[in-house]
Amino acid sequence: MNTTRRIFAWVPHFALLIALVLSAGCGDDPVEPVLANLVVTTISTGVDIDADGYTVTVDNTLSQNIGANGSSTFTNLATGDYSVELSGLADNCSVDGTNPRTVNVSDSGGSSTFDVVCNSLTGNVESITATTGVSLDPDGYTLEIDGVAEGSIGVNDTVTVGDLAIGDHTVELLDLTPNCTVTGNNPRTVTIPDDVPDPNGGTASTTFAVNCVQALGDLVVWTSTTGADLDPDGYTVTVDGSTNKNIATNGNVTFANLDVGNHTVLLTGIAPNCSVTGANPHDVDVQFGANADTFNITCEALGRIVFDSDGPGNREIYVFDGNGSNYSRLTNDPAVDRTPVFSPDGTMIAFTSDRSTRDDIWVMNVDGTGLVQLTTIWSNREPAWSFDGSRIAWTRDRSDEINVWIMNADGTNETNITQSPNSRDDQAEWSPDGTQLVFRSDRDGGFGVWVMNADGTGLVKLTNGTAGNPSWSPDGTKIAYVSDASGDLDVWVMNADGTNQVNLTANAAVDGWPAWSATGSQIVFSSDRSGTFDIYVMRADGTGLQRLTDASGTDLWPSWSRQ
Repeated sequence: MNTTRRIFAWVPHFALLIALVLSAGCGDDPVEPVLANLVVTTISTGVDIDADGYTVTVDNTLSQNIGANGSSTFTNLATGDYSVELSGLADNCSVDGTNPRTVNVSDSGGSSTFDVVCNSLTGNVESITATTGVSLDPDGYTLEIDGVAEGSIGVNDTVTVGDLAIGDHTVELLDLTPNCTVTGNNPRTVTIPDDVPDPNGGTASTTFAVNCVQALGDLVVWTSTTGADLDPDGYTVTVDGSTNKNIATNGNVTFANLDVGNHTVLLTGIAPNCSVTGANPHDVDVQFGANADTFNITCEALGRIVFDSDGPGNREIYVFDGNGSNYSRLTNDPAVDRTPVFSPDGTMIAFTSDRSTRDDIWVMNVDGTGLVQLTTIWSNREPAWSFDGSRIAWTRDRSDEINVWIMNADGTNETNITQSPNSRDDQAEWSPDGTQLVFRSDRDGGFGVWVMNADGTGLVKLTNGTAGNPSWSPDGTKIAYVSDASGDLDVWVMNADGTNQVNLTANAAVDGWPAWSATGSQIVFSSDRSGTFDIYVMRADGTGLQRLTDASGTDLWPSWSRQ
C-alpha cells in the first residue's frame, strides 16, 4: 500500500478522533482507536527447501524474517487492507498463488498463508543405445557426460546417471568401433527440467541410434631388410595359413577385406643368412579400415664356403659364396685334394692332398695359387686352423696309432697332443680362445666327442654312442657334431660342456661334416638326402634348410670363411 493510500485509509480514524476531542470538550469520555495483529504463515513443500527461510514485508515498509515452515506476527496495525509480500525465495522455490497479495486486517486481526513449492536442484540423464546392423561392437561403448566418463554402456542398453544439476548437459557416446556410427549429433545437449518437486529430480532422456556395417580391414605388410647380402628374390607372406603373396626384400603387399580380429601372419622364403627380428609367425589385430604390420629382417654377409667334390671324376677343392653362387674350382691335380678349411683371415686354405704320394697337409692362397706343403712324414689329414691363425691341428696316422697333433701355421714345431697308442683320435677343432681342442676318439671302445686342453690334459668325454665331426661355434658356447643317437647320422648341437644335446636335422639320410658361419647364426653340412652327398646350409636352430649344390659328384667337408 502506498503512502497516499494509507493517508486516505486513516481519514475516518482522524474524523473519529476530532469527534472524540470535541465531545471531550463537551464533557464526554475519549474513544480509543482500534489496533490489531497480522499473522503471516509459510508452508513449504517439495525438495531442496530453502534452509534460511524467507522475508515477509507489509506495505513495503515493515519486514520480518520467516522460516520455510513458520509464522511471523505484525502487531498494532490499524484495521484496513495491507499489501503482504514473501521474498528471499531460492531459485528452485516459488509461491503457489498471488505474491504480493492484499490482506485485510479487521478488528479481530488478519492472517495470510503462503504455500511455497520447492523443486529439486538435481536430476538425471537417461542414455539409451539402440544399435543395428552387423559386426556390432562386442564390448559396447563409453558414456561421457560433461566431459566426465560415466562408465560403459552396452550396444543395446540404458544407463541413468543421477545427481546432476538441473539445466543443460553435454552427453557423448565414445569408443565406437570404426564400422559403427551414431545417427544424429554426438555429442548432444540435453536439459534436466527445473520444475520437478520429486526427490529424485527430473530426467532428461536421449537415445543414441547406432548403425554398424560389416567390419572389414585392409592389412598392409611391410618388410624392412638391413645388413649385407640381402635376399635377392624377396620373401612370401602368408595370412592365416592360406593366403600367400610375394613381397620384395624391402617392400609391401596388401591383404584387403580381412575380417576384423586376430590374424596370423607368417614370413617365409627367408635366406639362411637372414633372420626375422621378433616372432614369426605372429598375430596382428586387424581393425576396421587400414592396418599395417612390419617384419624387420637382418642379413649377415654370406662369406665363402670351401668344400671337396669328386664331381669331375677326381676329388678337388671348390669354393662358392654362402648362398651357392660364384662357384669356382681351386685345385686341378690328378691327386686327391680334400678336407679344406679357411684360415681365420680368409686369405689361405689348408687341405689334405696325396700329391706327394701320401696324405699330407698343404696350404694355398684362397685363389688356389701359392701351394706349400707343411707335413712331410707319415700320413696326415684333416687340418684345422686355430681362431687366431697361429696354429694348425691335424690328424697324423703312424700306422700303429692315430693321434691329434698341432704345429705352427708355417709347419714348424710339430707336437703330438693325444699320444694314445691304442686309440684313434682325429677330427680335431679349436675352441675360439685357443685353450682347448674338441675331437673324435674311440679310446673308450666307441667313437665319441671329447674335449681336452690344448696341451692334451683334462680329457672329458661329451657324448655317448657314435659321434664325431665336432665343430666349435665362434662364440665358444656350442659344439655342432654328428651322432647316431636317434638311429640315423644327424647333425646335432650341444653346449660346450656336453649338456642340452639337440638333433637339428632328424633325417633318415646321412648328415655330416657340420661347420659354423662366421657369426654362428648358420651351419653348413653335407647330406645324401637327395641321393648323393650335397652341401646344405641351415640356421643354427635347424630351420631355413637350403640346398647349395646339385651336382653328380659327392660333395663333402664344407668349411665357412670367418671373414
